[in-house]
Amino acid sequence: MFKIIVLFLFVLIGILGLDSAGVLALKWVVPNSSKVRPLSRDKLYKQQLFSNLNTLRFTSLKGKSFKVTDFKGKVIIINFWASWCDPCKEEFPAILKLVNRFKGKVVLIAISNDFNKARAISFLKGFQKNYPKSFPFVYGVWDKNSKITQGIFKIIKLPETLILDKNLKIVTKIIGSKKWLNGKAQNLIKSAL
Repeated sequence: MFKIIVLFLFVLIGILGLDSAGVLALKWVVPNSSKVRPLSRDKLYKQQLFSNLNTLRFTSLKGKSFKVTDFKGKVIIINFWASWCDPCKEEFPAILKLVNRFKGKVVLIAISNDFNKARAISFLKGFQKNYPKSFPFVYGVWDKNSKITQGIFKIIKLPETLILDKNLKIVTKIIGSKKWLNGKAQNLIKSAL
């Protein structure tokens, strides 16, 4: 009977994984969460994107080549839009007003996902007439086949906006349209300066 009880305990311990190697292995598999934290999806996205931003070269709708690093020292708003996107059309004037309020301290890279370049140019020209003071700080880019939007930035919905601080660190990612002229948005820009 004693042998059966001992055998039963060994089997039970084996099933529960409570042998000394199992306990040791469990301690190594489950890290102390206060010391080891896995990177969140958002943090991984920011790290991967930041490494791409340093080398990514854009061509503006005017044919000028530039990199995000050219604007170090300024807050950069990267807005993904299309002329057929109603929320994009609704928020764009407010973004331009916000850029104008910060008088050269904020740059807008407006990345168009239109089906052709002419529509992107027409869209921006329409706004340039109404907001001429903002346009020295606006860099329109046509993203043919969404290679930048989906391939590099992993964006699948419009509008979407990234805000980078003066050191080119991603401050926030905004999915959908935003009220750009409220105090919250302005404070976000001020904190990134």
